[in-house]
Amino acid sequence: MSKSWAKVAWTVAILLTLAVAVVGAYYGIHLYKERSTYVLVKDAKVDGTKITIVAPQNGKLVEFTAEVGKTYKAGDVLGYVCFPQQTPGAGAAGAPGTVQSGAPTSGGTQSPSGAPSGGAQPGAPRASGQPGAAQSSTSGASGQAAGEVARVRVPITMPQDGTIVLRSQEEGSLVGAGTPLAYAFDFSKLYVRALVSEADYPDVAVGNDVEVWLTAYPGTKLQGKVVEKGLYTEGMFSLLPTLPGTGETSEKLPVRIELSSVPQDVQLVPGLSATVKIARSR
Repeated sequence: MSKSWAKVAWTVAILLTLAVAVVGAYYGIHLYKERSTYVLVKDAKVDGTKITIVAPQNGKLVEFTAEVGKTYKAGDVLGYVCFPQQTPGAGAAGAPGTVQSGAPTSGGTQSPSGAPSGGAQPGAPRASGQPGAAQSSTSGASGQAAGEVARVRVPITMPQDGTIVLRSQEEGSLVGAGTPLAYAFDFSKLYVRALVSEADYPDVAVGNDVEVWLTAYPGTKLQGKVVEKGLYTEGMFSLLPTLPGTGETSEKLPVRIELSSVPQDVQLVPGLSATVKIARSR
């Protein structure tokens, strides 16, 4: 009895081993075909051209109406930057104490006939209600008003069509010229950016078909094509370059993928992670 059980156990073990070997061989062949036919890239994301709305002038941010999620057209006014500006003076004609045209001098200028100009008698006191006094008072007031501080408002305009995704400043903030106030993207021009290893880079060509899977929408396959190959590696513009002597490294190059069509239930958002499968050229 023990021999029969041993024979059965041995047979089961052999069958299990053969089954594992067959399954492993199947997946190995499938993986080989996949890798020989496609370039699989897991380092990919949805991207686009970032639009930065900046302050045009130093000053205070007022009436800033940029709303996250709202789409604006190029040239739309999103708010204003308000700053003080000293108005120029009126000159000698508007300064207090300046003699206006036609006003008598202290000595009483004589006309050719011998009478003081302006019709005033020499030495006669001038009443405060006379036109000459009112004119002098008005001249002084206008000179002071001309030197007052004016509030200038410079409009903040949308540089191009886009949807606001982030406000970095709030109304009432003091900002400097060039300070980022908000960021936007044109959602009609989003694409997928994949980083391809330098070993697979020669096998990728513009026009190759691409299959895209977004992590946020598992099971949904999107179709696209390679529209641009980067002419630089990511390390070229890295703030922390690879140090020598750290071992062999593999550089990555960016590839731009344009999606053919996006289902209505899929909302593309800049930064979404993705996995792409690019058809090899050779």
